[in-house]
Amino acid sequence: QPNTRVIHRAHPEYGFGVVRYVEEDALGDTRLQVAFDHLDQLHGVRPEEVQVVAGPLEDAMAGRWGPLAAFRRKLAAGMVLTEHNLTGCFLRSAVQPLPHQVHVVDRVVSGNRFGHVLADDVGLGKTIEAGLIISTVLRHETAQRILIVCPAGLALQWQDELEDHFNLHFSILGVNFDGRQAASWRSQPAVIAPIDRLKRKEYRDLLRQAGVFDLVVCDEAHRLTARRNALSQDLEKTANYQLFEFLVGGRLIRHVENPDRTPRSPRLLLLTGTPHQGDDDRFLRLLHLARPDLFRPDEGSVEEQLRGEALRETLTRTPKSRAVDWDGRRLFQGHDTTTLEVRWSPAESEVSGELTRYILQSLNNTRGGERSFALVAALVMHTFHKIAASSWRALAAALEKRAAGLESRQQTLRELLGFEDEEELEGRELHKPVVPFFEDEQDAIRRLLGRIRALSRDSKWEACAELLRQIDTREPGSKVLFFTQYRATQDYLCENLETLFPGQGVEVIHGDTSPEERREARRRFEGASRFLVSTEAGGEGINLQRACHIMVNYDLPWNPMRLQQRIGRLDRYGQSRRVQVFNLRVPESWDARISQRILERVAVVQRAMNLAGLDEDYREMLLGEVAERMDPATLFRQAMEGRDVTDTTVDEWIREAAHSVDRMRQLLEGGGGFRGDATRLRPSLTPDDFRLAYDLALQRHGLRLQATRNSANQFVPGVYQFRLPDAFRDPIFRPERTCRVVFDRELFQQVRDEDLGRVRGQPIRPILAGFGEPVTDWLFQNAFEAAANEGAFAVEVGEEWEHGAGWLFVFALRWLGAGRRLLAPDSLAPVFAPAGREPFVLSAGDCLRLVRAPADEQSLPAGPAPTQVPPEVLALARERLRTHAAPLDASQRASVGLSLLMVAWVGATGWASASL
Repeated sequence: QPNTRVIHRAHPEYGFGVVRYVEEDALGDTRLQVAFDHLDQLHGVRPEEVQVVAGPLEDAMAGRWGPLAAFRRKLAAGMVLTEHNLTGCFLRSAVQPLPHQVHVVDRVVSGNRFGHVLADDVGLGKTIEAGLIISTVLRHETAQRILIVCPAGLALQWQDELEDHFNLHFSILGVNFDGRQAASWRSQPAVIAPIDRLKRKEYRDLLRQAGVFDLVVCDEAHRLTARRNALSQDLEKTANYQLFEFLVGGRLIRHVENPDRTPRSPRLLLLTGTPHQGDDDRFLRLLHLARPDLFRPDEGSVEEQLRGEALRETLTRTPKSRAVDWDGRRLFQGHDTTTLEVRWSPAESEVSGELTRYILQSLNNTRGGERSFALVAALVMHTFHKIAASSWRALAAALEKRAAGLESRQQTLRELLGFEDEEELEGRELHKPVVPFFEDEQDAIRRLLGRIRALSRDSKWEACAELLRQIDTREPGSKVLFFTQYRATQDYLCENLETLFPGQGVEVIHGDTSPEERREARRRFEGASRFLVSTEAGGEGINLQRACHIMVNYDLPWNPMRLQQRIGRLDRYGQSRRVQVFNLRVPESWDARISQRILERVAVVQRAMNLAGLDEDYREMLLGEVAERMDPATLFRQAMEGRDVTDTTVDEWIREAAHSVDRMRQLLEGGGGFRGDATRLRPSLTPDDFRLAYDLALQRHGLRLQATRNSANQFVPGVYQFRLPDAFRDPIFRPERTCRVVFDRELFQQVRDEDLGRVRGQPIRPILAGFGEPVTDWLFQNAFEAAANEGAFAVEVGEEWEHGAGWLFVFALRWLGAGRRLLAPDSLAPVFAPAGREPFVLSAGDCLRLVRAPADEQSLPAGPAPTQVPPEVLALARERLRTHAAPLDASQRASVGLSLLMVAWVGATGWASASL
């Protein structure tokens, strides 16, 4: 009959069910439509497939008290699942997710918002967010095909972080497999592909043959560019953008479906800290890749499409200023900057004067001629000026290269200025030979080289060496990260560091360093090596905050945003110290002057525009926008000709940039970033609580956690072992049925390589217990399998229980929807009704105290059990469910559920027993 409580005989993992409808099918057979606790939709069954059982209140009224082991198991497992589903605290990950990261996972997975832009600020751990989402997706869908597309220099970093933090094994295209046959793609379920390789047209047919990807992640997604040409208004799409158009349009990415089973959006994650780069149309076309159903660039008003709920549905952005840890503390320690003014010797000043004369002669001789030739001269001379501010060694190398090119008459601009400056060369005539700028240029270069070679000292290196000695005095042995723009300066620095600090280890990273060499250099620097010298291109994407807090900028870029990006290698989440930044600035450096001037004028305009509360996020966006409006080579030429840019012009750039940034912020504020109170959701359970729940789940199968010995027969603290239950069907091959687990993340980092022996020639290593790991998932799902006579309990607690005697009503809540990966409650609402007092929701700590109460003691109620759930108790449970369901949309809210899982009489020593 309707409202009858049942258990599915073949599938107790569905939980308890309530018959909603009784109907006849087309053949006249009776069918029951049952609402099971762990399923979102009604489930049709035949009457013989279910067993009728009493409800918790019926059991309590009849005095049918269940075994306390079942009460303890379900309450402990439910508390762990509650905290995990709210905070991700027990995910099988070597990192503890932060509040904003849990928020992202909840929005994307629980909210089924695939086709999403993850736009958290730089340094907030978007790689970790993607790893959390991938882990969640794989938790019960192990046969998934996943593709991560990223710049080549970041491929190994992705591979390392996914393996280290999530135990996910990805193959890199071009490193671990060549991908030139469709079969090789089909044999690789988890792939990291460098975008410059994957965008080649030769891979299109291979990708079609390889089949559909279940999830695709794109890092640095702002490089997927499609925009209108300012003059012709033609739509110009980069090869990167065309690649993702092909993947989405060709349906090579699995789509989320609408309720009517029509495709809605690709299961695509776009990761970028700068999604909107001052161009609404370009931003709209990026959003179109993620949600083609919501954003249509060539239909209707761009401004209208970017306004309202569609953007919130598609983009999540948390700025640095709102990112906090679980205690509500800001994540970033911040940084202090000290600029050291280098004083040149008289001889060095003469070299600088000679260089200035050479630069002026080159610029004057090309003035009034062909515009492109004048621009090339300005670019080359600006570069020589920057190199001189970097090091005399680098200037000599550049001039020697220029002299050789003039001799051969075949040197191109690209060859002269080198790969590291590629970004600044964009749009220039890179492949034409660079001809002399004036008749006697070779003689001028020879004179200049002679003066450089005659220098007996390098004042800049002397200042740097003195700085390092001071650092060594204050913080002996502390690691130092150097940045320079030029390879010749990098080589010079390495030689000097090895001489000044012999045997202390100097590592090198530059634009031509292979991914494997980058990884090894980073690991050595995080280990024994003391110094790392990186160029601008080499440092992209490399994060060193756990090893180092001191940075020396040996030379300074003209663009202040470049400087901020350098600092971001250290000043990011995970940095335990305040970062110390030292800038070396030489006399007459135009780049250093213009950078400082921009910063000063930003402060002036800030006051004038009433932007006193300008936060760091806004400031960085503003500096980036100002830089977009500048052509440094042209400005340098004007400065050398005595026509330096005026404060009025700089201020106008800043005002224009401020309006553009305001527009960006207005749009991005619509993204559903983290705004909550982190302390409200702070995990309260410990690894020991997790271990207790795990052990109780094992006890259902007659098993217990046991201490583990290593190969030397010594106990390893914090490592436990057990034999896998016979009922567990392992999805992966294991050489034996004994499992060794660790529950504490920090301890796992210490013991993960512990030698616990060998089996069948393979080393035995402990694993980190957590959700996403098959055994953990199975045990906690199994803990909630429905069984008769497990609805009512009587518990005895000691005098330390301050809440007195009363009835405990434990409700199972269902609210995760598409994000659910276990057939178990998403959370519990344990409402305690003390005799004669107002009911309240028990804390997780109080629930664990009940779990730890003496196992075999029962305290029976003196009066009758309640015949129904008191309205005020049900109201508290519903309020808890409403809180969890608040972020869901209307269709998702339709599948939420609440049911009474169990009821318990709690008898407290020293408190009078009474009924409600």
